[in-house]
This record gives sequence, C-alpha cells and structure tokens, in this order.
Amino acid sequence: MTPPRIFNPLQSLMICALTTALAACSSGTQGDTAGAADAVAGVDALPTQVGTLKLLSVTPNAGPLAGGGQLDLTGVGFADDARVFLGDQECTIAWRGGKTHLYAVVPAVDAPASVDVKVQSGVDPGGAPRFVGLTRGYSYVGETRADSFAPTQGPVEGGTQITVRGSGFRPGDKVLIGWREASANLHSPAPKCGRNFRTFKIPSLHA
Repeated sequence: MTPPRIFNPLQSLMICALTTALAACSSGTQGDTAGAADAVAGVDALPTQVGTLKLLSVTPNAGPLAGGGQLDLTGVGFADDARVFLGDQECTIAWRGGKTHLYAVVPAVDAPASVDVKVQSGVDPGGAPRFVGLTRGYSYVGETRADSFAPTQGPVEGGTQITVRGSGFRPGDKVLIGWREASANLHSPAPKCGRNFRTFKIPSLHA
C-alpha cells in the first residue's frame, strides 16, 4: 500500500500583510480613508463638524510605529494656522492646501495603538479652541511576524487546520503555503489588531 503523500510547509509559509487591509485596524473604518467616528463603541466620539469647520477624511488611516509618513486631511474651513494632532502628539504641517487640505507628518510612537485624529482651527464664540476629528481615525501597526505554526505537516489534498502564532496580525492578512493562499477559518477568533494567533485551512497542493 502506498503511504499518503505528506507536505511539510516549514520552508513555505509566508504571512502577507496587505497595506490595503490596514484600515480595518482602525475601529469604524474600512478601505484607505478614515470612516465615521460614531462607529467606535464605548468611546466619546469627536465631532466631525463644528460650525463651518469640517473634517471629512484622513488618508491613509494606518502606518508604522516609526511614523514619518504624510497624512492628507480633507475638510472645510481650515484656518491658516490650523493644527493637527494624532492622539496627544501634534503633527508637523508639511503643506497647507487652502481651507480644504492639510498635509501633516505622522509622529512616531512606541507601541501599536489606534488614536484620535484632531484638527484645531480657530476659536468658538466663547474664545475656546475649535476641534473637529475622527475617533480612532489612525492606527499605528507593528511589524507582522510569524513565530510558529502547527501542525507542521499534512496531506497534499489540503483541509488541515493550521494555527499561526506571532505578532502584528491584522484583519486582511493572508497566509500562503508555497504560493497558494490558505483560507481563513471561519471559527477563528474575530480579527483584531495585534492578535497573536490566527487559524487557517491548508489549500490543496495538487497541480
């Protein structure tokens, strides 16, 4: 009797972190433009409009811990001295595009986090600074790394469930066995930024 063919994926497992998937790390956002702040449960939502001042979008809405990239903030009513904040850190303004665009440099952080994006522009009738923003509108994400996976072998027909452990996993990341994509296990825990394990089903490796 011919023994079953066994495929060992130790040299062939890859985690593909798609940049277009980073958006899902920011609560209430999808795609590469920050979404509505009111989608964040249990968090006081920042107003996206105060009087004639509006913040419409932030692109991109995720990036590395080291920062250094540029955010394109679009809106209405930005003053010439408008300021941009990610969480508690003020961003350097790289360029001002009139009253509708701000280009800000992303500051660095030490750990993955989703932070509020705030624009301060002008003052209200009482003299207080006016703020608009997107709650958790930007996500800092760590490096995606696969440290281990099990089991380490299975039939070439596929269907084996594999658990990948590591760090920096994000919704939308893909696992490739060789060059074939493993399907996400529907019974795996719901994807979250930074979750340290994911489960997948090995694809068939028949030619």
